[in-house]
Amino acid sequence: HMVFWWQAEVERRPRPAVREDSGGARVVRKGETMTDHAIIHAEICRLKAETLLAVDQKRWEDFASFFTEDALIDYSRAAPPGVEAPPPFRSGAAYAQFAGAFVGEARTVHLASLPIIKVLAPDRATGVWKMEDIIIWPEGSGQPSRHGYATYEDEYQLTANGWRISALRFTPLLSVSIDAV
Repeated sequence: HMVFWWQAEVERRPRPAVREDSGGARVVRKGETMTDHAIIHAEICRLKAETLLAVDQKRWEDFASFFTEDALIDYSRAAPPGVEAPPPFRSGAAYAQFAGAFVGEARTVHLASLPIIKVLAPDRATGVWKMEDIIIWPEGSGQPSRHGYATYEDEYQLTANGWRISALRFTPLLSVSIDAV
């Protein structure tokens, strides 16, 4: 029997405190199963994908609807040195208005990957995402097109309309100017 290095590594990791209930379901916390967490994880991943697709398709009303009404969106870390950071946005609608005005007619591609999602309760979760974006500004705009890398730190709330983002913090990591294709 051959054991590959990644299999050996997995076998050495401590197992989470998961047990089976009387019905045989795997329980993470009282009343929650591994299946519950997997469903929440999938729903939050879909929410993030739909949110970024709405940006790239410039569907700002849809974009705003993916946030709770009282969402707190923090882009203060995105301000370059010496530039005053924008105040936090206090709703998805305010954030969508800003994003639409900022992006304008630029072509964009946004990708989020490697989610670390923690289910805090059946109706609350957090997530950390690696983000990559490309923004191609229209010719003559005076803006350099760029390829950026960042981290999103999100908080999620289950609402009557499904999972929504209740808080978002954007932390840029690297931005590289590119020649538009």
